[in-house]
Amino acid sequence: MQEIREAINFCEISIPNIQTLSYVNFKKSHSPLKLHTHPNQFEICFHDTGAQTYIIDGKEYRTNGGDILVSFPNETHSTGSYCEEKSALYYMIFELNQSIERFLEFDETETEYLLQSLLGIKRRQFPARIRIKEILNRVFSVYKSNHPLRIGKIRALMTELFCELIDCSGCEKRTVPNDIQRVIHFLNQHPDLNFKLCELAEIACLSLPRFKQKFKEITGFPPMEYADRLKIELAKRLLSDNKSTITEISYDLGFSSSQHFSSVFKKHTTFTPRQFRKLN
Repeated sequence: MQEIREAINFCEISIPNIQTLSYVNFKKSHSPLKLHTHPNQFEICFHDTGAQTYIIDGKEYRTNGGDILVSFPNETHSTGSYCEEKSALYYMIFELNQSIERFLEFDETETEYLLQSLLGIKRRQFPARIRIKEILNRVFSVYKSNHPLRIGKIRALMTELFCELIDCSGCEKRTVPNDIQRVIHFLNQHPDLNFKLCELAEIACLSLPRFKQKFKEITGFPPMEYADRLKIELAKRLLSDNKSTITEISYDLGFSSSQHFSSVFKKHTTFTPRQFRKLN
């Protein structure tokens, strides 16, 4: 399975002004997202895991797991020449403007405040609070249920979601604590080696369960995927240098075989190492 997709069409459940809330989990990299726009609509993306480069009105943004990215009405956006990377994300498309008097469970004054708060966001990319993902998962769970108050509960959850979005829109970029920074530094210094999770947890001086949780919260990646991505970035440079064979590169980076290297490389880039070398 190359991807998992789920979507809620709010028109079908009689909740106006929100077009869709979708979840997508790319198990491998895909071709680039084409240039498009949403007339008179916002799009808010919450990146759960992985990373992605987006181009919005000609400017480049790099999101990691735990980041929120806002596209304002009528802005053109795409991933440019970058593939859609192996990652998981939620995105929501909705309409909110001066002609809408009441949005979800907000009264007229609150709706106006919400609109002005969204339009006044100074940094379109900001870190999400943990509660954001909890609400999103709850919305999908309730949507799939047969609860007699299903639609009312979804409306209430979406109202809470927008409150959380406004509250965290002014949050500063996350700082990397020393324990996780030690592991990141170690992995950057040794991209050619393979490690067990327990060895990385020991470097961080954390229990294994806490290390796995904390590393993903801070970086947006499970530790081993983070290490794989470092290997792939180094592999790109080595392939472009054209000084080593693909087999040599695969073993230099700690892969068990050139076939394994090719499989991991393609999962993250959409190209085999040989195809990438020809293009570069």
